[in-house]
Amino acid sequence: MRILIINANRFDRNGMSTVIMSYYNELKKNKIHADLIANEVIERDFRNSFESNRDKVFLLHNRKKNPLGYALKVKKILENGNYDIVHIHGNSATLILELFAIRKIKIIKVVHGHGVTTSHPIIHSMFKNKLNALCHYRFAASEEAGKFLFGKNKFYVIPNGIKTGKYVFDKKTRASVRKNLNLENNDKLIVQIGAFTYQKNYEFTVKLINSLKEFSNIHFLLLGNGPEKEKIKNEIKKFNLEKSVLVHDAVSNVNDFLMAADGVIFPSRFEPFGIVALEAQASGVPVAVSEFFVKKLNLSPIISYLPLNLTLWKKWIVNLKTNDFHNTIQYVELIKNSDYDIENNAQKMIDFYKKMLRYS
Repeated sequence: MRILIINANRFDRNGMSTVIMSYYNELKKNKIHADLIANEVIERDFRNSFESNRDKVFLLHNRKKNPLGYALKVKKILENGNYDIVHIHGNSATLILELFAIRKIKIIKVVHGHGVTTSHPIIHSMFKNKLNALCHYRFAASEEAGKFLFGKNKFYVIPNGIKTGKYVFDKKTRASVRKNLNLENNDKLIVQIGAFTYQKNYEFTVKLINSLKEFSNIHFLLLGNGPEKEKIKNEIKKFNLEKSVLVHDAVSNVNDFLMAADGVIFPSRFEPFGIVALEAQASGVPVAVSEFFVKKLNLSPIISYLPLNLTLWKKWIVNLKTNDFHNTIQYVELIKNSDYDIENNAQKMIDFYKKMLRYS
């Protein structure tokens, strides 16, 4: 079985890319090889994961600026690769670009929808039906994502998932991370993890931090990269919040920072899934999400859905306790028994691959 994975988005530490890597790592465990086409950028450790397994990484550019040139390169890779399955990940019907490029190549074509919004609504509307006609199988991260991309066409839901064992609490890890952040035992650490984009609503976070100035023991850590990062840094300086908040690049060891946290926040303007909110619950950390967050992540009593009202978020943070220990075991079991365990979901995907090959 030879598979080619295509990520139509940037392959940095965004939610969709993290999920793709989680599935790929499970494929590796099952001794299944898969090459990758990445768009614009790929995290170094993501690339290393493929190449250390002797799988190829093709880093292509200009999907937006030169779609024809990009499409021709995709076609050439497929023509020369002798693949059985191409698995294309994205959020909208702009994936017609990849499908149209390879429409005449004899290969099983899988499209995997992850989102429920697009910045290209006209293209999405124009090419949605054509996309459905050109692909053989349709996967979706949720019912909502499936309906958004595939409409009334048949699709299979394979929920995003995490490797729950990574998030079992370790006191030494908590102490080490907090020491590196220069935190005292009674300091309260609030973490937000995600790309610096309009969707993640870091503007609200800055206002929230400013409203908590009177509490000198409350500290914030913002982890991520993205187009609005410099803008948010400037806002932090504008309100003289440098002592209260640290802005850090995206990290590969999210689980370690969750162990160090006393609370996690996601004031998103919209959220099709939110993998880190799932990780936070597995870590046993209280998590607050906006009312626009997907409701299917309401898996435990430690997640709170709040309207975007500063007073309510401030109250939630002030009432949090500084915990030296996170009770992770019960929450890990909740997630294992839900649809969000990566090992179970990866096995579903592998079983689908095998069925596709049998019936092709």
